This record gives sequence, structure tokens and C-alpha cells, in this order.
Amino acid sequence: MTRISPKIFVFYFPSVGLLPLFPRDVSVEELKDFDEVLAVGTAVVVTPVGSATILGKDDEEDTVYKFGADGELGETTKRLYHKVRAIQMGDEEDTHGWNMKINND
Repeated sequence: MTRISPKIFVFYFPSVGLLPLFPRDVSVEELKDFDEVLAVGTAVVVTPVGSATILGKDDEEDTVYKFGADGELGETTKRLYHKVRAIQMGDEEDTHGWNMKINND
């Protein structure tokens, strides 16, 4: 996690009532235990990942891991999205000083 977008979520996890986030590598085997998976970025804020497919080798079947209900945002994803968007739009205080006002003068 070297880019700023993912780091934002480390800071805001506790502020939306979640346990602190500790970024780490995840093994493929762990995917079966996940309720939600999300991708983060500057423009999209947070995007839910519905599934991950591991292609089977030779005659093996593909392995599909599904996360959350079909077409529904998970509760964690919703809380993080709304928190970060509120800060981006100035509806909540930017306690870390990441927003800056740009004048059109």
C-alpha cells in the first residue's frame, strides 16, 4: 500500500466504527472466508468486488469466490464510501488535511 488512496481507508476505518485496518498480503486460500472485498482509487473511492475466479489448470475446474449479495453493496463498503465522499465534498471535516481548495482565479 504505497499510494495515498488505499492509505485513506486505514485512517478512516475506526471513524466509521470498524476495527483498525492492517494492510497485508492475502493468500488465495483466505478468499473463502471473506464477506466483502473492495477496490479503492482516487476517482472511484471504493468499488465492491463481486467475485474472484481462479482458473483451473488443465482439467481442473475453475474456483469462484463470491463476496456479498449479488448486486448489493456490503455494509462496510457503504460506510467507507459515504465517509470518504462526505470528506471529499466538504460535508465532513478533513482531519488529515488531504483536501485542498483550488481557486479558478
